[in-house]
Amino acid sequence: MHFLAPIWFLSAAAVAIPILIHLWNNRKGKTLSVGSTAFLERAAEEKSWQRKLTDPLLLVLRCLLLVLLSALLAQPFFPGKGNAGEHKGWVLAPKNEFAQTYRHFSQPIDSLLKNGFELRYFEPGFAGTTPEAALRDSSRQAIVENTSYWALAQAAQQAVADSVPIYIFTDNRLAHFFGTRPVATRKLVWQTYSASADSSQQSLKANSTSTDTATLSVVIVTDGNAGDGNYIRAALTAIADFEKKKINIALAAAEAKTIPRVDWVFWLNTNPPPSDLNCRNLLLYETGNVETVSSWISTRDETKMMDEPALLYKVAGIDHETGTSEMLWKDGFGRGILTMEKIKAQNRFHFYSRFDPDWNGLVWSAEFPAALKSLLEFEKEGNHDVESRGQTLDPLQVKLEPGKAAFVGLIQSGSQPVNSAAIYIWALVFLVFIIERVISYLKQNKGEHGQ
Repeated sequence: MHFLAPIWFLSAAAVAIPILIHLWNNRKGKTLSVGSTAFLERAAEEKSWQRKLTDPLLLVLRCLLLVLLSALLAQPFFPGKGNAGEHKGWVLAPKNEFAQTYRHFSQPIDSLLKNGFELRYFEPGFAGTTPEAALRDSSRQAIVENTSYWALAQAAQQAVADSVPIYIFTDNRLAHFFGTRPVATRKLVWQTYSASADSSQQSLKANSTSTDTATLSVVIVTDGNAGDGNYIRAALTAIADFEKKKINIALAAAEAKTIPRVDWVFWLNTNPPPSDLNCRNLLLYETGNVETVSSWISTRDETKMMDEPALLYKVAGIDHETGTSEMLWKDGFGRGILTMEKIKAQNRFHFYSRFDPDWNGLVWSAEFPAALKSLLEFEKEGNHDVESRGQTLDPLQVKLEPGKAAFVGLIQSGSQPVNSAAIYIWALVFLVFIIERVISYLKQNKGEHGQ
């Protein structure tokens, strides 16, 4: 028997409560009636303090009840009971994209099945199937769309014995990989295909070429202190070098009479921009009450990939109603730190902090260029969603490092262990409770009749 959340066994420390009750619940001494005390010798008075456990059998049963309840909270399950003897291992593929996955990996999947492996859906519950049945099944599950592949991989490892190998076949869309990255506790082979492989390769190459050769024009408007602008410029320069893009970066003062039409304007100024500012994308510093907080910034990319989001120290004007604006970056309380609204032909981004180390740790984060890159691609792709942009993981990023299993927070809502042992624990709880009540009732009646 294994447990998904063994930390709940700490609650078994509650057995100290019935032990203390049984120590202090001493019975009253018996009263012996005598005719006269005249002939009784006076004994020396001796005082002693002694505590004895009363009703040890009841105490054991009550402690056992608490331990069983702790075991229930720890989510017990049997690791792949009955599967290891019949099948050499698991082959996992997502149900919603099985046709595409099987088209790319039909040979290795068929080979593994012929060698005694079992095909299962890569989704909560890991239901068994066959290639023929999976290809005929056109139903889709909404819960799978919001379930992390990292969490499913860890749940699969916990569902079978450590000696059972697992082969996983999926696409490499970044939108599927978020949360805590697991470790491999057994032989685990994960193969991915490019999510864009089903599209026309000629069209993709043409789009890629036009993107690489297009020049992006950016103007950074500062508020007297060019520090914030320097962080933006450094991140943009890193993006240009890494992506081989052409980005023209210019710094301007807020008092500048004219700003030419550009792709992006970072208005790092607390004064409002002019109404005739000619740009397709405008990022503004929001003003208002400055609030000191102890939180973090989760950008869309950081939520998917980062284990430690950037710390957040100050916000400005955060007590806002987003209305129809979309929240792109959030703080730890779920409030929008960067929101976007469409005003005519312009994408207007509202930033409720600052690109300043005194306000947050984002500018010092290694992921800052990646977060900024996702904003630059916002208009180009026509959708801010990571999955719609088609961002993917490299196969080396999908490969899991070997290590010990971690059991906390890895099973997504709605998933269940393959062979749950909870029903057996509940049966034991019921049985122990009945025995405890019967013994307690008999002792109580015996005490009343004995008086």
